[in-house]
Amino acid sequence: MPPLKKKRRVSCFKEKGEIRNEALSHKPQKKSSNEQQTYEVAEILSCRLDPETTKVNLQFLVSWNNYGPESNSYEPLDSLRLNTVFINYINEKFKEFEADIFVNIANIKEKIKFKRRKALNEDLKVVIMMQKVFPFDPFEYKVHQVIFHTMIDPPKKYKAYLEDLVFRNHFFKLDEVQRIKQDKLAKEISEKEGFPVIVENDVDFEPPPEFNYINKNIFTDELMIANETMLNQTLQSELDSTSAITGCKCGDKCNKDSTICCPKLLKLPFAYKENRHCKVVRLLRQEPIIECCDNCLCDKDCLNRVTQQKRNLSLCLFKTENRGWGVKTLAQIRRGVFILEYTGELMGNVEAGKRPENAYLFDLNMDRLNHGFYTIDAFHYGNLARFVNHSCDPNSSIWIVSDCTKNPKSQKLCIFALRQIEKDEEITIDYSPVESVPTSDRMNASRTYYVECHCGSKACRGTIFLNA
Repeated sequence: MPPLKKKRRVSCFKEKGEIRNEALSHKPQKKSSNEQQTYEVAEILSCRLDPETTKVNLQFLVSWNNYGPESNSYEPLDSLRLNTVFINYINEKFKEFEADIFVNIANIKEKIKFKRRKALNEDLKVVIMMQKVFPFDPFEYKVHQVIFHTMIDPPKKYKAYLEDLVFRNHFFKLDEVQRIKQDKLAKEISEKEGFPVIVENDVDFEPPPEFNYINKNIFTDELMIANETMLNQTLQSELDSTSAITGCKCGDKCNKDSTICCPKLLKLPFAYKENRHCKVVRLLRQEPIIECCDNCLCDKDCLNRVTQQKRNLSLCLFKTENRGWGVKTLAQIRRGVFILEYTGELMGNVEAGKRPENAYLFDLNMDRLNHGFYTIDAFHYGNLARFVNHSCDPNSSIWIVSDCTKNPKSQKLCIFALRQIEKDEEITIDYSPVESVPTSDRMNASRTYYVECHCGSKACRGTIFLNA
């Protein structure tokens, strides 16, 4: 399944000595005046490697407007990179030799392909660290491609330097694609969830998986739609006693002392309480939550509508070391706070059994061992909750939330904090709580399997039971 956002790889420009808009404060010769003269670049005449260093530093011979050849001077790349004349010179040369440059770079890529594979398989963390410490500059890479091609006999150190640039460009491109997808997904999640979410990956260059983001469950099981009447009849024994209940008549904000609020009408406990200006769940783990619905007379800010209200959260979707993608909080979350709803395709157990990917299936019914009609599949359609990982010692848990009509279609899987979750701590749930693991006489062996657990907690059971 499914730490702050990776620093962007941006060009590292030196402010000192920059030439902007074709102008430069430069002194090619001594002047009698003490005032600094301003010179404009007229033309780039040639290029060389700095003869006074063993490093690869390019120097460009520049002629200046309104000055003769005796004023020509060699200028470093860092002083010219923003100059219009220089940029045009590089672009024209690149266009002129583009086909030959492409062949040259292709040959270098072929030469270093084993180095790239080794980096992807063994040294990826080193590559990512180097990308951060030494940001890659695409324009500088373009300059070196042009200059290398124009040299008649480039020295060995320059060949090695260009090979290194080709190597780094490969990972820069991977990172660029990753960042675009991460930014797009982070924006979509933030807009749809109503609170800030960022996406980061400091482990590898894998972009976030693609899926359709939804805030509410969608009903896609054609067989179940066609057999709606049959399903209602199957559930009639449950619904008979509550069929007349359509909503509460509180008229104001509901509370635990109300005798006509939705949970009390179903003879169930009131789920929430106010705790230091924060609405939190007050029930024991796995007790059903009955909220007010659209038919109720209470207002939208009612205490019994927690999962329907805006949340004050800040979350991060991040790549873990050994458990795929996960979700962590960027601010402290108090015990009992509603975090996320697990959304996806709402379907019957027959359709769920046909799904080839079962890692995102969650049974919705509390009494699934009796009939198990509804399952949520978050593989193709889902939200941020699909990335919440398992832990044998979780800090959060899933509650089933419904309303007083007890219509299975209105039921939701909602994640609440079991304890206080600290900043930068990963949000986890137990995929297979002990009370939900069936005994051997109730187990469907054809759909039951165990997977190795990597939660790393002291209470780790070693395996996770899944009944897909």
